[in-house]
Amino acid sequence: MDSPGKEIMDEDTDEAVLEMQRRFFSERKDTSDVKIKKSVKSQAEAAQILEALESTAHTVDKVLRTEKDFETLENDDFWLIGTIKERPAPFVLEPKAVKEKQPAFPEVFSRDKLIEQKSVKKKESLFALNMKKKRGIVEDSEPMEVEEVKIEGLLPSTFISSSGIFTSKEAEEISQKNAEKLSAMTQAEILEEQEKLLSQLDPKVVDFLKKGRQPSAGKKRNTEEEDKKSVKFSKFDDIKEISEEDLPIRPSESWVNMDKVELDKLQWMTQLPPPRPLDPNTGHSARFNFKGELVAPDMEVPVTKGLHHHGEEPERAGYSIEELFTLIRSTSWRQKVLAMDTLAAILRKNKEGIFDGIFDQTLLKELLDGGLLVLLRINLDEQNDSVISSSLIALSALLSNQPDELCLDRVVTWQRGIEQPSLPTSIDIEETSKKHFTEEGEELKDVEILQIDVVRACFRMNLLERLRYILNNFELHALSVFAAIDILIRIARHSLESSTAIFECEGLLDVIFVDFLPPQRLLPDVKPKLLDKVKGVPLRQAIRLIRVIAAKGVHLAKRIVHKYPIIDSIAAYIMIEPSETVLPIQDTLRLSIEALNTWRTFLSYGLTASSCSGLFPIIMKNLMFYLSRVSLNLKTVENMFNYVHGAALLSFVETMILVAGNYERLNKLQKQHLVSVPVPDISWEIIHPLGDLVINIALKWTHELDTYFSDITDAGRTAVASVLSAVATYFKYLTKQSSCNMVQVITSAENLFERIIRRFFTSKNLDKQFDLLCVKSVIASSAVPGSKRDPPNLPSLGSVTWGGNVSPIITESSPVSVLSSLLRLAFELCQISRISVVSVQDLWKSQSVLKYLKKLTDFGFSLSDHWFAKFEVDLIYWILKLSIESQPSDLSLFHTLSLVYIISAPVGDECLIQEIFEEMVFNRRFLCEEDLIEEFSSMGLGLKSTGTSLATKALNSLRRIRGVYEGFLLPEEQLIASTALIQRLPEVLATLTLPHGGATAIPFDWPFRPIVARMNKESKKGDTREETPQEEIEDLKHVMMWIYLFQLTKKSFMNIMSPISRFSRVACLFLAGSDFFLDETISAALQAVLQLILTESPYLRFDARVPGLSSFKELYVNLLNQFEDVSYGDPVFGAYILTPLLQPKRAAELKRLVWSEHPFVLRLLTTSQEMFPISLEYYLKEFEPDHNLIRRYAAAIQSSTITKERNPLLYKYALWHIQEFVNVQADVEEFKPLVKSLKHNFGHFF
Repeated sequence: MDSPGKEIMDEDTDEAVLEMQRRFFSERKDTSDVKIKKSVKSQAEAAQILEALESTAHTVDKVLRTEKDFETLENDDFWLIGTIKERPAPFVLEPKAVKEKQPAFPEVFSRDKLIEQKSVKKKESLFALNMKKKRGIVEDSEPMEVEEVKIEGLLPSTFISSSGIFTSKEAEEISQKNAEKLSAMTQAEILEEQEKLLSQLDPKVVDFLKKGRQPSAGKKRNTEEEDKKSVKFSKFDDIKEISEEDLPIRPSESWVNMDKVELDKLQWMTQLPPPRPLDPNTGHSARFNFKGELVAPDMEVPVTKGLHHHGEEPERAGYSIEELFTLIRSTSWRQKVLAMDTLAAILRKNKEGIFDGIFDQTLLKELLDGGLLVLLRINLDEQNDSVISSSLIALSALLSNQPDELCLDRVVTWQRGIEQPSLPTSIDIEETSKKHFTEEGEELKDVEILQIDVVRACFRMNLLERLRYILNNFELHALSVFAAIDILIRIARHSLESSTAIFECEGLLDVIFVDFLPPQRLLPDVKPKLLDKVKGVPLRQAIRLIRVIAAKGVHLAKRIVHKYPIIDSIAAYIMIEPSETVLPIQDTLRLSIEALNTWRTFLSYGLTASSCSGLFPIIMKNLMFYLSRVSLNLKTVENMFNYVHGAALLSFVETMILVAGNYERLNKLQKQHLVSVPVPDISWEIIHPLGDLVINIALKWTHELDTYFSDITDAGRTAVASVLSAVATYFKYLTKQSSCNMVQVITSAENLFERIIRRFFTSKNLDKQFDLLCVKSVIASSAVPGSKRDPPNLPSLGSVTWGGNVSPIITESSPVSVLSSLLRLAFELCQISRISVVSVQDLWKSQSVLKYLKKLTDFGFSLSDHWFAKFEVDLIYWILKLSIESQPSDLSLFHTLSLVYIISAPVGDECLIQEIFEEMVFNRRFLCEEDLIEEFSSMGLGLKSTGTSLATKALNSLRRIRGVYEGFLLPEEQLIASTALIQRLPEVLATLTLPHGGATAIPFDWPFRPIVARMNKESKKGDTREETPQEEIEDLKHVMMWIYLFQLTKKSFMNIMSPISRFSRVACLFLAGSDFFLDETISAALQAVLQLILTESPYLRFDARVPGLSSFKELYVNLLNQFEDVSYGDPVFGAYILTPLLQPKRAAELKRLVWSEHPFVLRLLTTSQEMFPISLEYYLKEFEPDHNLIRRYAAAIQSSTITKERNPLLYKYALWHIQEFVNVQADVEEFKPLVKSLKHNFGHFF
């Protein structure tokens, strides 16, 4: 059989050609397009696109057809190739006669001299004129006059004049005969013949011909003869020719290759098709202008904007994603650049949240699936500078997230702002996925890797090596260099492995250091206008790249310090004077700020401490400048960068204080041979003078903050936060020094507390700050995370929430940084002087503070795992620490706040969580035993004595309960790493990067986690049965007591999980072992917890989604099997099995599962009403409408599968529903036979 792509041969018939055409279209694939809401979904598959690109990098099928076109073609009985038009060929070349004797060389072709003398009207070539002569064409022959005949409704005939089938003479004869015949007919006869002809044709063919493409306006015939011989019809007369005055753009002779204006090709600009009506139910394709903005379908855009083109919708302005993809594949570099620049603008606006909720699809995912990454990577291999530059900018817009980077820069000087996020995919987060990828990653295709992890796909495409080549061999524009470095930063943020790959890519960092981090104090003597070429110019983006890589791990930081002159470079940038450079002052300060932040990173590991001595003069000079010259209330606009630079400098000083504070401790450990790392060469004696300066700056700025609160800018508040944090660190380590004079320190601490802390606690500004914090809170926010717009293979921090708003906690007016530093300073001063503790009570008297704390305890948590939520979590931690010190009146509120902290704290805060566990969560003083007594009396529980006993046991076992949870939730290695990170212990600090981009350390269902962990452990054993160690039984006993106590007293916290989620997790205990539920305490706790759940919600939604379960049915089947195997009719286990069975009009599938497939379970369900947590009357208010279940109920009673004596609760339930079914459905015709049978068998009950 012929293939669809077979070449058409002369011997092929028309039917064969049409068949090949039909098969060709049936096997073609559609390319995708992004649609507005309710539009047709994308049909393109990334695999097909990428495979095609791999085989043919620059050759792509440009014939596009929409899904709608395919539907039309598939429904037509007759197919016609409407887009193929034969080339005019009125004459057929005759083969030249072969001479009998041919010379060794071909005969020389010579022009006819007569032709040269002729005047040619149409400027035909001499070769064409010579060929006409050989064919015998007479140029000056008179054309035949043919009378024009007009017939309404049909297109002009061009078959005779342009088909090329007939010779000129034959065509003239046929045309003359037709004309004579038509002239002899009347108008009525012509119309009659027309109707007769139309009736013989397929209506679809007629419709197709009527809608066919009209002749191009102004198109000239080949010769004047053909114009006269063609037949014209009135309805489709030729469109009038246009002139240059009719064009919206006047052609210019200065245009390249536009010396001759072809008006027929420009006519489409003068007569755009009318806009198509929009269907609001189906939506429309998205079109964008060159700025990446959406163009409304009804927007009138002048054609002079360059947004109209020969696409599928020529009447609409703008380019669709599909059309931009086509332009990227173009062989014209200008079209490539245009498309890539437009897509870069679209990507930037998408990451800013401008397109949120507009498209049916996730735009970024559609672009990746469509093969954008591969297209951009291919264009990086071009040699054209413009194409490379646009490719880099578009690739940066695709991979990097500039809002995230800007927000990270904003918080870098906040408490713990130097810590960096990691952006891994599921391969790195889930151990099973990582193991699977490690084993089979080499065998995966590029397309498969791209679908899993975009950054790993970049490695497969050798992107690092190509970037190295481009930076080394091309003199690119500054924006292109910035884009290349941004790409490297995003790759470095992915994981430790990716940062290591950048460092080990031969020559890559060499180029960065040589060209963009020169170790010199003065910049090249160039003018600012020429700084578009940045080789040899220090770039803060390059310094940031080094900082991100160094933050990944101490071993990478050491390798950078040993291999490259990083300290020489950043020291030069820190000491640079703005007057010494041609750069603007702002750019010089930005460079210095980034250098300070990068040195902080190295210094946090204890590296480069010896080099800090050279900075002391410049640090002292700058601190004196800020103390004497910079005020928060004067020239706030001019001082904006001074504030930011001051914040960076003070944060650097704080890091120096921290390193010096560990100097004595490390010296002792080293003498005892307990550590092998070198001791950082910064002693406390060197730092002490800096501490006095920092304290004076803090006194000055906090006074100005309180006095001119409303006039202080955001940059000014950042500077205040940095200086307060530095003072807190200074006092924390001051008391640990052997040379410390405690009397003097206490006096200084009390004085500072009175002048800063107490003044603020008693001022109106405190209320203003916390009122503002209620609005800016991210923990209590209901905003949707911006990560919703991210595909799983390219995550981001989601700093812009869904809808286009920046996360509220990091907006300009957010007070969180100042409050966090202020409360931390208050806590550190309280550790020195107990007199200060009394003044903290003023904080809890503020109604604004209490309002904020109560709002936090409402448990919204939509953004609790947001990276930037960590700064508000840090504020909550200091509130809790102060409450522990100061004994607030509402202990229950602060205990609930501690639970908020536990489930909001990010990975890396494990040691702080341990503190809160010990000092507050499991602290009997904060649990309020009086509230427990009131809870029992108000609830009127049937099992009050059992509940009281369980609560008392739990309160008496809090230390053991805390140990169980710390063992499950806080592994020892995590505690060590967290302690090193929080306290900046250089001897054990391994990284400044936190995994998972802000993921919380403790899950929200943490009270149930030991049960789930034990169940998973048991499931791995398979069929092997081992005796459960008594230690594990004791652990689960204490867990169940704690769950009961929590369920009883912390309803607001437990309501984070739905009742069915809590029911499912508690039920997992029956699968954790074969005998756990037989323990007396565990059995009582199981019964009491079930009572609390069903009292709150008697009707559970068993069809609802349960986190961690594919479906509740799966869990219930396991429970049934376990119940049959090991329960021996245990009434408490039976109560959990009965719960789905007793709910009418619900859980029908689970009921059928038991009544039909597990009849033996029915016999074991011996639970009585006394042992069931709530009264059966709750479930006897509605009858069971499922007649099949009613049959099962009746059959079980008749067969004595369930009896009144053995199964009292289940028997009563089944019998009641049988009676109600008979009473309610007696008159329903469908159920009359069943009702009659039930009356016959159960009549004595009615």
